Amino acid sequence: MTPIIHLSTIRNFLDTNPVAVTATWEGFIDRCCHPVVRGRLPLEQYLAADKDIRDRQKDGAAIIAGSFSRPGTRNQDALESLSLVTLDFDNSPFTFDELCEKLDCFECVVFTSYSHSAATPKYRAYLPLSVLVTGQIKPILGRICDYFAESIGYLDECCRKPNQLYYSAACPLEAEHLFQCRHISGVLLDPADFPEIDAPRPRSTAPTIPPRTATSDKPGDLFNARADWKDLLEPLGWHHCYRNHWTRPSKKFGVSASILEGGLYIHSSDPATAPFICGKCYSPFGAYALIYHGGDHSAAARELRRLSMPQAA
Repeated sequence: MTPIIHLSTIRNFLDTNPVAVTATWEGFIDRCCHPVVRGRLPLEQYLAADKDIRDRQKDGAAIIAGSFSRPGTRNQDALESLSLVTLDFDNSPFTFDELCEKLDCFECVVFTSYSHSAATPKYRAYLPLSVLVTGQIKPILGRICDYFAESIGYLDECCRKPNQLYYSAACPLEAEHLFQCRHISGVLLDPADFPEIDAPRPRSTAPTIPPRTATSDKPGDLFNARADWKDLLEPLGWHHCYRNHWTRPSKKFGVSASILEGGLYIHSSDPATAPFICGKCYSPFGAYALIYHGGDHSAAARELRRLSMPQAA
């Protein structure tokens, strides 16, 4: 489903009257990919200038990633919804491609921010939320930022402020050639995946699999009810990515397969997903038969029946 983005736009830093805007995700991506050239100083002079000069130069059109309950304010307590999570990465050791790879699991748009240079990389990523956050906005945003601060690092603390303004895609004079922007297709960030808990969640655990009930006493049905996808996938080199999504062997990040209600659905056509086939969905027993018996379900059932038989004394 294509998300609809609810934003507030302002003309500059001093503008205290944000205007509510509704945009398609595709339209928002398009604006991010077409930066404006802003300011009189070229990049090298801009970077060498005092902070107040730099602040004035980059000032201009900006967004706040949500909507306010009343006009004429940008105060956090008046923010009634949040539709995007914004991640700013300052002075990270990553190249643009490396950062994109780390975010490859998620639906997002990534681009170089105004003060980016080869010596001081600065990136911004916008991730649309699967649903509007309308309550407990700051705590939920904080928990999401905790996740990315732990999994990627170098996250600007300003990202935790729900009413933080972010300048539209722009660059100084003579910096157009350094601007990069990329849309990454992935899963929508779901606020429900970041509940309030007493202790930090483990980040590397396998996804929770809904309980299954055996429909008969046949070996395949019993296996479907009892099997753990982690035991099937990890020996092949797969690793858990996010929620019920997995990354294929020889790939560090990104969604290659998803565990859905009907089974394991394969998204990737890369040869490393073998013996699975892109576009197909596998039950646990179907996956077991394919992995260990070349897809021969009868042989797989016989083996499971043998393994379940009590051993003679």
